[in-house]
Amino acid sequence: IIHIANGEYSGVNNTNITLAKDMSIVGQSSAGTIINGTNTNWIFNILPGVDVKLSNLTLTNGYTTTTGGGICNQGSVTLTGCTIMDCSAIEYGGGIYSKGNCIITDCNITRNKQTGTLDTFASGGIINDGGNCTITRSDITYNTANANAGGIATQNGNCTITDCEILYNYANHGAGIVNYGGN
Repeated sequence: IIHIANGEYSGVNNTNITLAKDMSIVGQSSAGTIINGTNTNWIFNILPGVDVKLSNLTLTNGYTTTTGGGICNQGSVTLTGCTIMDCSAIEYGGGIYSKGNCIITDCNITRNKQTGTLDTFASGGIINDGGNCTITRSDITYNTANANAGGIATQNGNCTITDCEILYNYANHGAGIVNYGGN
């Protein structure tokens, strides 16, 4: 378990963080514990087979040319009381890209962008690519995608959404939610 005190963390060793072991990262408060990617790198890359729990954190200004500006998850990630905002990806998942399991509870996913010119499944906020995604009591707002799914996209996976607000998202197709062959 890693506890992080309130403060804004940016620069070297605070972005492009690859998580290769199971762990919990707990911020002192969501509004006060901020990891700022300064639009230079993604923030967290979770490797296959790894189980990560994130709570009480704000992840902002993450950036990648590929997948997951804030979080690229290939394992299992649980987010509780987190804010993912102002992150971007050129290809897929401005805020969160998940190919594994993803549980999101009491979170804000806002103002994230997919900026590339792909005319495919892309998503500004959250993309669930073949995994299982559960989103509960969370706000998915003001996310944009140049392609499909401003808010949430799921492809060949399962996505359960309960007691959420999905508002003011924008995309060329499917501003709020897009489902490609999933449940």
